[in-house]
Amino acid sequence: MPSTDAEPPGTDPSKTGQKAGAESTKPSPADGRRTLRTNSHDFEDTMGMLRRKTPKNTSSLHTVLRTGSIAELEQHYSPSFVNYDGYPGATLLTTALGNSDPSSRVALAHRLLDDGADVTRHAPLHVLLGQNAHDPEPEAELLARLLDAGADVNHAVPDVGTPLETIAKKFKFSDADNQPFYDVLLARPDIDFLAPGLDGRPVLVNLRKWYALRGHLVEQVEAVLNRRGITAPPEPVDD
Repeated sequence: MPSTDAEPPGTDPSKTGQKAGAESTKPSPADGRRTLRTNSHDFEDTMGMLRRKTPKNTSSLHTVLRTGSIAELEQHYSPSFVNYDGYPGATLLTTALGNSDPSSRVALAHRLLDDGADVTRHAPLHVLLGQNAHDPEPEAELLARLLDAGADVNHAVPDVGTPLETIAKKFKFSDADNQPFYDVLLARPDIDFLAPGLDGRPVLVNLRKWYALRGHLVEQVEAVLNRRGITAPPEPVDD
């Protein structure tokens, strides 16, 4: 009588290399089709985001730019969004420049600049310099990059004036705190200290009004004018 333990024909382990009773782990054609469909959908989603000019979730992107990190940005951002114009009074760049964390602010802004962000809209210099927390050295490098990209060093905005006046008006910071920003701004050959600034007055006039807290800045500005061969206008004499 044949043994009931005998292997069925064609299942000799010595020939198949498979242990008796073990199930095959070879993926079925159906498994392959599911994997292809999943990968295809992921690829299409990624390519769709890259082609879009408008973010799919504008609110999430805005939140990341305002309070998030560079790592979080990748989940919501594509370079094609860089000059998206759907936020009232703001661009993606100026939103990032208002990020509450200085290190994230710098990283996000550099990423957007790498992708060709427009620096001429919605006063990016004023947004950067008007923040209440700074990491001056890396932010000064970012300031220089914004200027080199075409941001206007003399642009005057109501209530805050020019970029120089904007940082000068942040009286919580000393001249020593602000010096990295001053170094970048005062080195610009196109900066005009006699142009209209806050309230239509020349920038130098406004800085002199703040001399008690900005005396060192005023002296630096007057020294730049002297090097240019421009005589600083005398301070008005009170009657």
